Amino acid sequence: FGKTFGTDGSGGEHNKDPRLRACGSGAVVISWEGDLPVSVAGVAGTNKGRQTVPRAELWALLLILRRMKSSTDYKVYIDASYVVRAARAQSTAYTSGANGDLWTRVYRLLEVIGNNSTITKVKSHITSHEELEAHHMCFTSALLNCGADPYIKNDEGISVEDFCGRLSDKSIQKWLNKKLTRM
Repeated sequence: FGKTFGTDGSGGEHNKDPRLRACGSGAVVISWEGDLPVSVAGVAGTNKGRQTVPRAELWALLLILRRMKSSTDYKVYIDASYVVRAARAQSTAYTSGANGDLWTRVYRLLEVIGNNSTITKVKSHITSHEELEAHHMCFTSALLNCGADPYIKNDEGISVEDFCGRLSDKSIQKWLNKKLTRM
């Protein structure tokens, strides 16, 4: 795949009280040269409209779709089942629902980009080899899921240490450090 993305949404510090909740969205991209990542970049966004985590997850997808070009292969890892199901379905049931304004934009962009994108559901916040195996995930998907988090929190960027520090298993950290030394 030409570009590989990971997205995430978060309910923020006051996520239990809807009057105080401010949700955020983040997305990270890795470009590959062979089996090594050669660049990492990310984007963050605040959500317009209702402040819910599903909407934040959807907003993260919209952030990256707006940056995609047609006739390029993309792979997107998303930990929100709702977003993955609806993106694959492209159904009017979603465009007329609570987040219909965003789904209308997402579907329009998916049409422009074409069928060169693969959207894959991943388990969020994997921390060990056992979890990777149990959820049939690859290192890339774990790397990207963890990598989107700092952007939600408005950090200035992602260092190798930020990526690897989010995965507590030492062998995963060692593998990631080795793979990311070329960045």
